[in-house]
Amino acid sequence: TIPDTPTAIQFSFPNPNFDTSHTGFIRDAFEVALVDKDGNPPAWHHYIRVPCQILTVQTKPVPRRVQGAPQLEFRPRVPVLYPPHYSGDRLCVAPSHFTLYCDRLRRQMSSSPFELHPRPHGAEITEAGRMALFRKHSSDAAKQQSRQVRLPMRTLSFAVTVLACLMIAGPASSEYRAFWADGFTAGFYTPEQVDTLISRLKESNCNSIWPQMRKSGDAHYRSTYEPWARQNPQHFDALADILEKAHAASPPIEVHAWINTCAVGGHLSPDHILNAHPDYTSISDAGVAYDNEAMKIDPGNPGAADWTFRVYLDVARHYNVDGIHFDFVRYGNAHWGYNPQSVALFNKTHKRSGKPAFDDPEWQQWRRDQVTNLVRKVYAHSKALKPGLKVSAATICWGDGPQSMDEWKKSSSYKNIYQDWRSWMEEGILDINCPMTYFSNQRHRDYWLHWNAFAKDNRFNRQLVIGSGIWLNSIPDTFQQIRDTREITPAGGQADGVLLYSYAGTNAASESQKPDYNPEFYSALSKASKHGDPPFSEPSSIPAPRAKRKAIVKGFVLTDPWLAPVVGAKVRLSGSGGTREMTTDVTGFYAFIDAPAGEQTLEVSMPGFKAQKAALRIADGPQI
Repeated sequence: TIPDTPTAIQFSFPNPNFDTSHTGFIRDAFEVALVDKDGNPPAWHHYIRVPCQILTVQTKPVPRRVQGAPQLEFRPRVPVLYPPHYSGDRLCVAPSHFTLYCDRLRRQMSSSPFELHPRPHGAEITEAGRMALFRKHSSDAAKQQSRQVRLPMRTLSFAVTVLACLMIAGPASSEYRAFWADGFTAGFYTPEQVDTLISRLKESNCNSIWPQMRKSGDAHYRSTYEPWARQNPQHFDALADILEKAHAASPPIEVHAWINTCAVGGHLSPDHILNAHPDYTSISDAGVAYDNEAMKIDPGNPGAADWTFRVYLDVARHYNVDGIHFDFVRYGNAHWGYNPQSVALFNKTHKRSGKPAFDDPEWQQWRRDQVTNLVRKVYAHSKALKPGLKVSAATICWGDGPQSMDEWKKSSSYKNIYQDWRSWMEEGILDINCPMTYFSNQRHRDYWLHWNAFAKDNRFNRQLVIGSGIWLNSIPDTFQQIRDTREITPAGGQADGVLLYSYAGTNAASESQKPDYNPEFYSALSKASKHGDPPFSEPSSIPAPRAKRKAIVKGFVLTDPWLAPVVGAKVRLSGSGGTREMTTDVTGFYAFIDAPAGEQTLEVSMPGFKAQKAALRIADGPQI
């Protein structure tokens, strides 16, 4: 098991076959990848670059080319880029990607295998914790179009990965029919509760479920990073059980892991993110941490953004989920986001100083960008990991719905909590938008209809599954809202289904209706009742993604040789299809979504560094 904190790790080279006649300094990074128990890489061939501050060859002078075993001491310089824990997997280094850079030695390592023995904090080495080298590359590795540019000191190093995804439109009659199942109420705490959940989904003719697996920086699944949820002292892996039973249903039921993003609340465990890293907390301009809603991490802090990114990829990597789902992917309000490191990076990027005012336009856009950057990074890596994985988000719809772009930019989502979900759909960093249009059909039907129309008309050829706050409505009013989601706007906008909040809170309380887990509600969705015609009278298939066949170009911009992230570097992709530009995020990451096939040029520039350029050829067709 590799620790998250900087730790000395001893590397033994049984048969190095290189010059050890002096003590040199190695300035480089290791590329590591996962292998299974048989030493084979997975099909997606996931690589991580690990930054090194300094590697010292600790050996006595010996004659040239004498067999020896120099000891290398490895200390990461940038902890946020340090490799995460991997449950049940081993880390390995591909020899052809391992290069030694010394003052007097610059030699590519031979393909002779050598073992890497981690000794974190003096712990005993176990077989599960041992890292082994690849003895050969799989054919999948050659298919991955990646390029690492190695440049001299004070230049930029950037990695490029190109991947293409194919999406095919499905029949128009199909639609998503789903529930959000929150983790604060007892809906999947035991195998018996999961059985009941699946039974109710089948009874209702629902075809998907969004269970809340991370609600407060905790887990209802076997997390690599976070403590078990307080409601789960028995450590029941609810996600694994839901997946097994939902996928075994006939027809199968999709499972989208609902993961709270920034809202992490509080937890007594020392492993909780805010206990282990209190510096990740988002605070107000007055220095207050709690925003009257929840304690939150600040996506403008590089460590917080990286931790959260890894939580999403951890679920995607280790569970056969159909999708991963953002929630609370935003700030608390316009006065929050004053994490000291985020403020420092903002000032450095914009050549400013001091504390910006909460309504400073540049500062507002900075916070908006930090939220978007996190969504983009998770999306791009998810597609590299599992091209068919669906990425969705529960998006904010407060107040009356906008009826123009000017009104959108005055909305709370855009202006106060910095969740620009319309641009996410336009850029293509969400597969499914799930707007939380939680309104009483009796009191605010106009708000409901306005948000419905705006979301439908701003779908940008992605999918839209509209969220209905059923706990605010009677059963007949919920049925009316479900019918509304099927209406086509005058501009031709339409939705792809409905997502009901929530599985536990089925309807507004009344003298004759039970408000929680009301069996009458589940039955009435598919069977005729006193509440009117059932909206899900017949089963429905999952709608296929709308036709899309484009590539993603992604990578990191880092300094050489220390591999520190470059924040705010300009990255330009030009060629067939025009020119697009963006700046790197607080971890040095960039990604261009839906890049066209053909010859492309990628350019990277940053004041104080030599600009770099690389030629890319993006092939047509689904590939990684």
